[in-house]
Amino acid sequence: MAIPEVVRRKRAKVALAIFTTLCLLSGASAQSTDPDHPAPLGPGINRGNVDNSGRGHTFFFFAGPGHIDVDMAFEEMGLFGSPLRQTMNFDFYTDDDKLTSHNTIVSQGDLARNHTDGDFTSRQRLRLVVTAQQGTIRFGGYYEIEVKGAVAFEGPTLGVGVRPIMSEKLVK
Repeated sequence: MAIPEVVRRKRAKVALAIFTTLCLLSGASAQSTDPDHPAPLGPGINRGNVDNSGRGHTFFFFAGPGHIDVDMAFEEMGLFGSPLRQTMNFDFYTDDDKLTSHNTIVSQGDLARNHTDGDFTSRQRLRLVVTAQQGTIRFGGYYEIEVKGAVAFEGPTLGVGVRPIMSEKLVK
């Protein structure tokens, strides 16, 4: 017995709607490049790659009351396959756009690490903006962020399985 054309079209539309919904949901936990709509940071080590072609990546999480520890790491992507000294900025802001902490990590060929911590008397939402060094050539690379202590998250851990981006060699 043949399936009528109308039923086949309806099934195709339903399948397309399900596929679109799943794609949108899977992208919801990605890094955000819009500082007005940050992505939720997740528990554990969050990973990503960012370069200076955009506005960086923006995340949020809730801190306090109490002590928090933030571990950050950065590995530069190099230039034409060779290490090149680069910086990555990790800036923490309150919801009223006050800078609470500025951290810069310098990397040249290796994963460089930095740590910061703080005490909060009340619960507040913090935004974290990760930006690459600015310049006329492409700068950036791989980063890791882990926030521990008196914190709360509204999303899953980001970038599971993300690997560092590296520049291509000039001569192969």
